[in-house]
Amino acid sequence: MATLHDVHSAAAPAKGFGLDAQFEATLTTLIATCRQAGYDFRVSQGLRTPQVQAEYYCKWKGHPATLIDSKSKMLADKGAPWLAALLSNYRDIPRQKNKLTEQLPGSGWHQWGLAADCYCYRDGKMVEDGNDPCYEFYAQEATKLGLTAGFYFTFKDSGHVQAPSAAGATSVYTWSYIDEIMKQRFSAKPPVTGSATDAPQAPSGQAPSKDTAPAAVASFAREVAMEAAAAPTVPPPAEPGDISVRGKGVFGPGGTRFGTVLRAGMFNFGATSIGKFFEQDPDAFPNISKSLQRVIQAVSENEGKIEAINTYDNSFLSCGVFQWTAGAANGAGELAGLLDLLKTRAAAAFQEYFGSLGLDVEMKSSPPNTLQYGFLVLEGQTLNTGAKKKVLRENIWAYRFWRAAHDQEVRRAQIALAMSRVGTFYPVPIPGRSQKLSDYISSEYGVALLLDEHVNRPGHVPKTLLAAVTAFVSGGGRKDPKTWTTADESKVLDLYLVKRAQTNMTDSDKRAAATLKHVESGNLSAERGSFA
Repeated sequence: MATLHDVHSAAAPAKGFGLDAQFEATLTTLIATCRQAGYDFRVSQGLRTPQVQAEYYCKWKGHPATLIDSKSKMLADKGAPWLAALLSNYRDIPRQKNKLTEQLPGSGWHQWGLAADCYCYRDGKMVEDGNDPCYEFYAQEATKLGLTAGFYFTFKDSGHVQAPSAAGATSVYTWSYIDEIMKQRFSAKPPVTGSATDAPQAPSGQAPSKDTAPAAVASFAREVAMEAAAAPTVPPPAEPGDISVRGKGVFGPGGTRFGTVLRAGMFNFGATSIGKFFEQDPDAFPNISKSLQRVIQAVSENEGKIEAINTYDNSFLSCGVFQWTAGAANGAGELAGLLDLLKTRAAAAFQEYFGSLGLDVEMKSSPPNTLQYGFLVLEGQTLNTGAKKKVLRENIWAYRFWRAAHDQEVRRAQIALAMSRVGTFYPVPIPGRSQKLSDYISSEYGVALLLDEHVNRPGHVPKTLLAAVTAFVSGGGRKDPKTWTTADESKVLDLYLVKRAQTNMTDSDKRAAATLKHVESGNLSAERGSFA
């Protein structure tokens, strides 16, 4: 189990490829998991500039000059003149037999630092058979981590993984927005790809890597990590007939992939982190501390992102950064609390995305500043049994919640509810004691660990921490937390993680390790008193 005293440097196979920081961290975990299973995966390509994407697009003999002219005109007509001119620049490039890409420049997630191509090596040689078990394992593990694997694409791309579930950027943004961002980031840049100088070459028929100076890649990585302060495009509404399943993919209007089939339902890990939310909407909560933002962002990575959806487990439907659920079996859930908050904050948004579809909530009576539970109500019927909740597994409801998560008011409601959770337990007196949890733990790292347990097992937190405090004092630690130093709190947290792992919390050690990474990267402070 990872502890604060157990931090060590690990290989960083995804560094140097210009990737979004969070995607890079997830890809690193994926590669490590594959290597532990005996599959040696190496990154071939990460960030790919629109210049290189245009070259790849035009290089295939299946894309003749007449098609390039047509696509350039389409881009110009849709408000993307910079990309149109860029594509035209490669109109007469010599063609080759092997197809490199079908994605126009700017539309592929490689240009956003949110996709990578990785290939398996066996006995020092690249495994070129895309159906090899190593690629199937890679895809399965990528899916578990919330990534979208090219192994499951209609036209299989076994080495490709990406963070968004959407097929391309045009499923999320308009061409005019894409053009603006691509021009801003790459207009004065050389046409390089985010590939390390010693990166392996892709198998025949796949886009080859190009060498890139590390400094240039680092510069691109910083730029890719920045998002423009603009609200995302809300996908179109849909009826059941607009939803289809092809292979493992679940698709909505226009062929937009919004989920992956799993067991009785589907899932989508989402695309927008809490950090990106605050970059896009910096004025949403002007009085909220950066410390609290960092804490909830760290915890949300163990749950999901803003557009995250899950309909396969025993809670029927859950969504958002903290995966608020409809409730297991006959129980109430916190998802009703999210919708109730939305009704209060933005009644028009609630009506548009939920009320107009016959969905409402029935809240249980709860004191202020506590978790709010309730049931969803569909067409006047309260969904308060497992049998009634099964309707929420239907893909149309997953799409509707996913669609709503692209609306800025719905996003703000999610973030507001996530931030309020800390106030329901952290500053509250512990039953039977004069102290509060805040008296014992005051580092950002510690609060993130407590919040992580509270999201997964709300009733456990005080008991688990007090067991750790008791063990600390029994081992010679000072009883009065007012006298504790950062080192003392660190020891208590190490004991706390041992106690936490002994409960029925889901993946306690794995979740703790994910939180610790934020300390290692400098995104969370482990200093006592750092949470403010």
